[in-house]
Amino acid sequence: MASSVRPIPDGYHTVTPYLLVEDAAGLIPFLERAFGATVLDRYGSPDGRLAHASLQIGDSRVMMRPRLTRLTEGGSVYLIASVCVVVAAVTPAMELVPFSANLAGIVLTAFGLALIASDGLLALIAIVLTAGTIGVVAHQSLGGGSG
Repeated sequence: MASSVRPIPDGYHTVTPYLLVEDAAGLIPFLERAFGATVLDRYGSPDGRLAHASLQIGDSRVMMRPRLTRLTEGGSVYLIASVCVVVAAVTPAMELVPFSANLAGIVLTAFGLALIASDGLLALIAIVLTAGTIGVVAHQSLGGGSG
């Protein structure tokens, strides 16, 4: 008994790229002008922003969505704001550990850019930088930096 299930749907190739981009809605007009792309599907989120889109470019399909938006909307904004307040409050004390206040400034800048751009990847990078800053300060404060 032969199976009639097709592993690759009609119109698709073996590999179909799925792009996670900062401004997916802004990329669509560029792809239409530059490559003659045609929008096949476009789904919006409840607040009206683009959630997912499928485009046809030549004989290939491309899918896209904004990257990691959950980290820059809703309750996550309050969590990021809380982390920023804590980092800003401890920055003066961090002056005792060489260059750690600079790391705090980088963390605050990364979180600010993430919120302004609604870019979850930047927020994720800022979270990693925050953890790294905490690690550096803890290591230096506990005598790890003395030789």
